[in-house]
Amino acid sequence: MANELAVLGQRIGRGEKLVTGWIALPEPALAGEFLHAGFDLVVLDMQHGMFEFGTAMRGIESARLAGGPALVRIPVGDFALASRCSTPARMASSRR
Repeated sequence: MANELAVLGQRIGRGEKLVTGWIALPEPALAGEFLHAGFDLVVLDMQHGMFEFGTAMRGIESARLAGGPALVRIPVGDFALASRCSTPARMASSRR
């Protein structure tokens, strides 16, 4: 995941236009399906969508397996959740 996020940052830095799949339905497999369909990245919406921690983590894994980045939109001010969501991504990148 770290490599995918680094590439994403480089693309944003170059001013590239990116197509983002915004997912509100709590189906983790959609993340990989969106990426396979040609989206550049996916956002798993925990703020206004129906994702919970467990489904968001499975969505991150689905995106990782598809070779693309996943971002998680957390509820405003939920800093503990932000930390919890970033830990699996760091762990996944260290397993490569």
